[in-house]
Amino acid sequence: MPYLHMALTRGNSAARKRSLIREMTDCTVEVMEVPPSEVHVFLWEFDTENLGYGGDEPHKARMNNVTMTFREGRRREVLTALIERLTDVIERRLEVAREDVHITLIEVPAANIGEGGIPMSPPEQPSWLDRDIP
Repeated sequence: MPYLHMALTRGNSAARKRSLIREMTDCTVEVMEVPPSEVHVFLWEFDTENLGYGGDEPHKARMNNVTMTFREGRRREVLTALIERLTDVIERRLEVAREDVHITLIEVPAANIGEGGIPMSPPEQPSWLDRDIP
């Protein structure tokens, strides 16, 4: 935990996708202060004919949607930093317009998440929270 699911259009090279996964992981580790082994990134690729924006087939650069699921309990500043930093990564790595990057954060009560058959504990707040954002 956390889990990042990103929907994007087909056509990105394996190297670009690997770099995107690495940077999304690094960003999450830095902002949330979780071990890299706890960050799970899934890229879901779609053909534009299987997508719709306003009922129309979108341009391939418009489909850059990330849904991130994680334990609830982090302060607003952490959520804002996640949105800003993930948007930076996607904009830079995929060379898309910032306004075409969409991030949805879904917080789940820790008691509703199990790992190894055991419910999780609430998260710790990151140490940077009382300092400047990294």
